Amino acid sequence: LSILETSANPYILTMGSKQTAVRRLNLAQSFNPLGSIIGVVIGKIFILSKLHSATIKERSLMSSDVLKNIQAEELSAVMTPYVVIALIILFISILIIFSNMPKVGDDDNINLKESLKRIFKNKSYVRGVVAQFFYVGAQIGIWSFTIRYVSSTLNLNEDQSSNYLLASIICFSVFRFLCTSLMSYFSPKKLLSYASMLAIILLFIVIFFDGIVTCYALVLVSACMSLMFPTIYGLALKDMGEDTKIAASGLVMAIIGGAILTALQGYISDQFNISSAFIVPLVSFLVIYRYSKN
Repeated sequence: LSILETSANPYILTMGSKQTAVRRLNLAQSFNPLGSIIGVVIGKIFILSKLHSATIKERSLMSSDVLKNIQAEELSAVMTPYVVIALIILFISILIIFSNMPKVGDDDNINLKESLKRIFKNKSYVRGVVAQFFYVGAQIGIWSFTIRYVSSTLNLNEDQSSNYLLASIICFSVFRFLCTSLMSYFSPKKLLSYASMLAIILLFIVIFFDGIVTCYALVLVSACMSLMFPTIYGLALKDMGEDTKIAASGLVMAIIGGAILTALQGYISDQFNISSAFIVPLVSFLVIYRYSKN
């Protein structure tokens, strides 16, 4: 997937006018959430619905044979959808191999050392990588903790709480198309600024208030996130010229924020509570807001 992001996104940016490059990338990535929605539906129907309802405490009281049977059933429920998805990805890969893709730009004679020197001197690009690091950390953290947050706040089980995650991803998908349209009237940076500020306000509600309103606020954060990844990506690669492909790999590497910041969010949740853990994405959106003002 990292190879796909590194190749496909710059490819889209170069296939047309520079003035509409960020908008073009937003449009292309508007279709990504459809896969996310399908993934949540698959998880809800084929995995979450088949998990045993026994709590950790109840499982600790079970005999080893009974517990092993339950674990085997749950493992099978998780494995089967992933095997099917793997086969679908293999089929799509074969289709791409045999498709006649138009050639854009020159792939040859890239001097990696010289390219790296230039891109790390580009302050706008470096700030973009930092913003992308915090964005991916915020997105993964918010979606990873949605089910836990809703379960804790509304006293629902995981299957019921997953409806809020599904609503978040649908909201994300719809607003990505909407934000792409709005780029005809507003600059990408201005929209990024508005979205990050609104996300900060919504997360303030999530952290400091209680009840179903906070769950709705958490869902709406996904609307704010909808334009962020492709917009930061496009802005950071603006005017990179021959260094675009190498610079693109740096932006994709920034997704490590999804591992580091989510772990930090989990640690805060364990030490305090699930609500306070959302301070991590709140700070992340503050970083993105600052980037949008440069």
